[in-house]
Amino acid sequence: MSDRTAFPGISYEGLTCFVTGGASGIGLETALTLADLGANIAVLDWTPGAAAAAVRQIEEKGRRALAFEGDAGDEKTVVDAFETTQRTFGPVDAAVACAGVLGAGGPVFTTSVADFEQVMGVNVRGSFLLVREAAKQMRPRRSGAIVLLQHVLSSQCST
Repeated sequence: MSDRTAFPGISYEGLTCFVTGGASGIGLETALTLADLGANIAVLDWTPGAAAAAVRQIEEKGRRALAFEGDAGDEKTVVDAFETTQRTFGPVDAAVACAGVLGAGGPVFTTSVADFEQVMGVNVRGSFLLVREAAKQMRPRRSGAIVLLQHVLSSQCST
């Protein structure tokens, strides 16, 4: 757990933040830190029940939060989540793409197309969808922040 008091004078009071992969690891820490700074948080995560658990932690901090369960690389899921967030909290002020998968691992010559497509779907298409939907809400105000965290895919190229 990080020391969230290390940001004196910074306030996200009343702002709306959207975090994919926000139910564990860096994504959860990001969501909790933004909540500590005063933001309302929307969490999208594909692990069943995990987004709801993250929301409970955020609400314990006195912030409002929304849980969305689904694939960050699925267009309908992301569009619907951003629209619901806007209707509930107002337009998104900050969006953070923390969702990412590494695939099955192992040597690249044994990687299936299905594994490759899953990695590209979540890591690349998911980041694109977050940027597109966040920008739609930020552009009219000419204000906002978007952060993309890259997940490194390493494969063994030797036998």
